[in-house]
Amino acid sequence: MSAPQAEEKRVALIHSYHTDFLWVKQYTQGLKDTLVDVSLLEFSMDTKRLPKELFHQRAQLAYDFVIEQNAELVVLADDNALRLLGSRLLKQQIPIVFLGINANPRRYVPLTNNVSGVLERPLMKRSIAMIKAVIPQVRKVKILMSDSVSSREIVKTSLGNRLSHSIGNIQVDTVISSTFSHWQQSTKGSQEQGYDAIILATYATLKNEVNNTLTVDYVTKWTSKNSPVPVFSFWSFSVGQGKAIGGLTISGQEQGVEAAKKVNLFYAGKQRPPITTPHRGSFIFSHAELRRWQLSLPPRLFKKAKFIE
Repeated sequence: MSAPQAEEKRVALIHSYHTDFLWVKQYTQGLKDTLVDVSLLEFSMDTKRLPKELFHQRAQLAYDFVIEQNAELVVLADDNALRLLGSRLLKQQIPIVFLGINANPRRYVPLTNNVSGVLERPLMKRSIAMIKAVIPQVRKVKILMSDSVSSREIVKTSLGNRLSHSIGNIQVDTVISSTFSHWQQSTKGSQEQGYDAIILATYATLKNEVNNTLTVDYVTKWTSKNSPVPVFSFWSFSVGQGKAIGGLTISGQEQGVEAAKKVNLFYAGKQRPPITTPHRGSFIFSHAELRRWQLSLPPRLFKKAKFIE
């Protein structure tokens, strides 16, 4: 006689954004690959594309979804989901695991025994050191962001709430664009302003002149094509032919895997899993973009890197 199947646990996954967003696809796959005996129930709040005045309505629908589905645990992906739903779920004694959080999570929820998760922190100093290794003459680097909750939290938690820094002997300036036209001007003017490289940070909320949200892929390709200086990125989905050259990237897949491990530990009945920040990052580079910019990696970096076309 075969052993009985373990009963699947009902876990709700609440996306702050939309399922076509590459970051969402990455962490969702990481979760699905790692969760054990879990029925994953998904709801997308779509707050990258919808106006802010609809956020609370979407949060109510997400909350109703959790209750209707009788979810035993909820995974809250990215800042908006944790900010808008976390405390409300905890009042119902529903455990939560978060991922992709740029802020200090204490700003959103009390860190009780029913809370664990994974923080998202761009590896700033190591990223600048990487650019220095690839472009030894670099003196000024521009970080491009769109105006969003995620961007503002990255500035607070990873940039010390300052838009200008000196890392080693390199000046690093962050430019936040509320419109795509401003982003375009900032990109095209980089060389005239003395910058030697651009880093793409968060930019999924940029809208065109008729107020439609532009896809991350479109913005990445436009920036790569029109930038007068080499373009790097913090995110693996931004790297590739016609996109960013590469970088020390954060992986949505890794965020999903680490969050899933915490869900599994919750169900194993062990102590609350600790809140963690993946520190490793991955060096990912595009062969095509390295060739286009006539750049090469030093041997030490070459050995660590993963390559795509």
